[in-house]
Amino acid sequence: MTLCGREFSARQAAKLVSVMGVASGPLLFAALRKGPLTAFEFASRSLELFKGLTAEDPLPSTTIEKLGVDSQYSKQIWIDLGQPSPSMPPGELALLCSLVKWKNPKTVVEIGTYKGFTTLHLSRNTSEMCRIFTVDLPPEAAGQKASRSSDPHLIKESVTSERVFGKDSKITQILEDSTSIEWARIVNRPVDFALVDGSHLYEHVRKDTEAVLKVLAPGGILVWHDYLRVEIRRGVGQYLSELQKSGLPVYRLEGTTICVHVRAA
Repeated sequence: MTLCGREFSARQAAKLVSVMGVASGPLLFAALRKGPLTAFEFASRSLELFKGLTAEDPLPSTTIEKLGVDSQYSKQIWIDLGQPSPSMPPGELALLCSLVKWKNPKTVVEIGTYKGFTTLHLSRNTSEMCRIFTVDLPPEAAGQKASRSSDPHLIKESVTSERVFGKDSKITQILEDSTSIEWARIVNRPVDFALVDGSHLYEHVRKDTEAVLKVLAPGGILVWHDYLRVEIRRGVGQYLSELQKSGLPVYRLEGTTICVHVRAA
């Protein structure tokens, strides 16, 4: 199929038809009820969605089994299905728990505490010897940062929410701008497991990742979340694509928005 001088595969063409079908109704409604300017804005967003869907994934995909995670770890995880996480679907949360259970880290870094659901799961699936450092913005910086963030509503919610992990002795809450943190001054040993799930803007993802890579232990695991959300793919996806091209192996877990890098031992 050829469109605007560009060749599309059968799979990409099918995605195009799907997007056009989904977008046609709202586009007509916007034109009739909201005026041509709104219709144009909606059409632009639909085009961006199409570009994201038809683009070939620059990252190779894998499974936790191919990473070496035995199925027994998936059966041993603790996960709270009675209170769903507001930031991570249950299936992805289960995969994250399986990874951390398998790694059995002594030191964990999480960028983006939000309400602390993921932090709680990291704690419940690690040994008592593990120490977890989770960072989020301080209240006084939230307003300023929210206006320049990919998730302003999440920032505002996080600073007013009580963290669900309570007084867990394994967890150290850090209220700082993650992009300016030097982890070597906070943790006194290499980091075995890290999760980058804060701001999804390109520059923020880059700075957070580079800071964690400086302290990641041999054999350590670095995880990114929200790779395939169209609104943020230009941030997370663009940076991870560049990271892959630079020679750092990055893989997407099949059927998820989770990406991983395992440092060579």
